[in-house]
Amino acid sequence: MTAGHLVAERQDAIDAIESIQIAAAWAFERTPAESQPAMDVALKAVEESDIFVILVAGRHSAPVQAELDRALASRKPVLAFVSGVMEDLQSDDQRTVTDTIARYVKYQTFTSSEELRREVRAAIREELIHGYRRYRDKLNEQDIRTIIDMEPPGLVVRSAIDSDRPSIEARLLELKRWYPDIETWTAKVIEEIATTPHIRVAETEGKIAGLAITRDKGSGDVRKFATLYVTEDSRGTAIGPHLVREEVKRAAADNIRKAYVTFAGEHRHRLKPVLEQSGFTDEGISPARYRVGAAEWVMGKTFEYDLVSANEFAEFVERCIVKEQGGLIAQRHSDGFTATFPISLAGNGFVDQELRIGISTSATPEHEYEQFRKQQPSTEWRFISMAGKDADTANATFEDKRWIDGADLAAQFYPVQFANLGHESICVTIEPKYADALIPRTDQPSLLQLSRLQIRPDNVYYRHADRYNVLRRGTEIFFYVSAPDQAIRGYASISDYTVGTPQECFGKYGTRGILTYDDLVAAQDIHGNVLAISFDWYSEFQQPVRLHDLRRIKSNFNPQTANLLSADESAQILERGKNG
Repeated sequence: MTAGHLVAERQDAIDAIESIQIAAAWAFERTPAESQPAMDVALKAVEESDIFVILVAGRHSAPVQAELDRALASRKPVLAFVSGVMEDLQSDDQRTVTDTIARYVKYQTFTSSEELRREVRAAIREELIHGYRRYRDKLNEQDIRTIIDMEPPGLVVRSAIDSDRPSIEARLLELKRWYPDIETWTAKVIEEIATTPHIRVAETEGKIAGLAITRDKGSGDVRKFATLYVTEDSRGTAIGPHLVREEVKRAAADNIRKAYVTFAGEHRHRLKPVLEQSGFTDEGISPARYRVGAAEWVMGKTFEYDLVSANEFAEFVERCIVKEQGGLIAQRHSDGFTATFPISLAGNGFVDQELRIGISTSATPEHEYEQFRKQQPSTEWRFISMAGKDADTANATFEDKRWIDGADLAAQFYPVQFANLGHESICVTIEPKYADALIPRTDQPSLLQLSRLQIRPDNVYYRHADRYNVLRRGTEIFFYVSAPDQAIRGYASISDYTVGTPQECFGKYGTRGILTYDDLVAAQDIHGNVLAISFDWYSEFQQPVRLHDLRRIKSNFNPQTANLLSADESAQILERGKNG
C-alpha cells in the first residue's frame, strides 16, 4: 500500500517481501479483473493479510487512509516506511498520515531503493520471529528456523549516506602512504556524500569493506574510477572484483562511453588482473605523477552499445581494436589485415609495432584458427573470432592468448552484443536455497558467510556430467530455479567448463561454487566425473520467465534436468526476461 506516487518503491517492497521464501506479497496492481468494487477488493485483501505494509510519500489519498484504518481496526501488524526525502518537505498531507501512523506504530524512514528493500526485509523477518505465535497455524518450526538462521547479506553495494562519513574518512586516510596530500581531497569527498551518487560503499556484515568513488569528466560521457579500495581485513574475499563489476554495470546503465582508472605502480600486480576481468586494458604510464621515483599506471575501458552482426564484425574490429588504440591499417588481406601500433601490444617498447590480425565469423572457427596460426612466421599476431572458443578447458587451444574470441570482446567492450551464430546454450535447474547463494536477487545478496562462498562476479555451477559438448565461451547459461519459484531467474555468460573427478574440480574451482566436496561426490556419474561450468557477467531478469511460458517456447522443457536451447529459443527467453 502507498500514500503518494511511489511506483518504483512499491516494486522494491514487493521484491523485498518475496525474497523471504515463506512470504508472499499482495498488491492491487497484480490482481486480475473482478466484479467487485475496487475498494472492496482492497479492503478484503487487508483483512486477509497477516502483515500490512504502508509506504508514505508526499500525498495521502482517501483509499490509502481507508486501508490503514481497516488494518488498524483488524489489529494487523503495521510496518510503515516513510520517504526520508519527502519527510524533509514536511507537507501537510504527509504530516496527516505520518501523525496517524506514529500514534500506533514506529515508522522507518528510507532514502534509496537499496535502503527500502533492506529495511522492509529486516522488519518482516523480525515480525515473523517475534510474532511466531500469531502465525503458528501457517508456519512450522522449520520455517522459523529458516528465518532465524538467515545471515545478514554477504555483500551490499550501495550509495554512501551521511552516517557513513566517519568510516569513509578513516578508510580514505589509509591511502596516505601512497598519496601524501590526500587530506584535502578526503575532506572534499566527505562533503560531497549527501549530494552525489558517485560515492559507493561495499558493505559486509554491517561494516564498510570497500569504496568506489567515480568522477564524470568533460561532457559527462567519460568516467574516471577515482578510487577503488578494499580494506586490509577484507582482502582475499573478492570484494574488489565485485565492486569493480558493479561500477562497470552502473556506468553502462548511465551510457558512459569511456572509463579509466589510474593507480600506483606497486599495485599493478594486484589490480591489473581485477580490472582486466571487467574489460580494462593497459593504456599507458605516467612517471612521477604523484611521487618522485614512482609511476602511475593508466587502464581504460570503452563501452559499446551496439548489436554487432557477422557482416559488421570486421568493421567493429578495425574501429575498436585498431583505430581506437592508435593503430593504422597497413595492409588488407582476404582473412584480415596488418596493422601498426605506436606501442607494442606484446610489450611496452616505444616503437611502431606491426601486428597481423586474422578475423573469423565462422560458427566453428577452430579450423580457420589452425590455418592462420600455421601461416604466421612471426609471434606477433592475433586471431579474432566472433564466436567463442570451445569452452572445454582441456581443449589444446583454450589457453592461447593470441586467440581473442567473442567472450573476450564482450567483456572488453561490455555491454556490446554479438549476434548468435547458431550456437546452443544451456538451461540448468537449481534449488532456491542454492540459487539465493550462487545467483542472489538484487535485493537479496548472498546469505552465506564470506568463509563459505567468496563474493565474486564469476562463479561455478556443478552438476551431473552431461549435455556439455556443444558449449562455447560466451554462450548463455540460464538458471531455472525449482519450486516454489518455477522460473528462470536470470542468465550469465559461460567462461569455461571442466569435466573431471570431484577432486580435480574442487581443486580447480574451490569456493567459487556452493557445493561441498561431499556434494560433488554425490553428483558424480558412473565414471566418477562431475561437470563444473564457470560463468561470468550474471544478469537478473526484470521479469522471471515462468514454467508455462518456457513450455510455450520449448514444448519439451524438462525442469528435472539440464536443457539445451537453440539460438532462437535462447533469444525468445532473453526477450521475455528482459522486457516481460
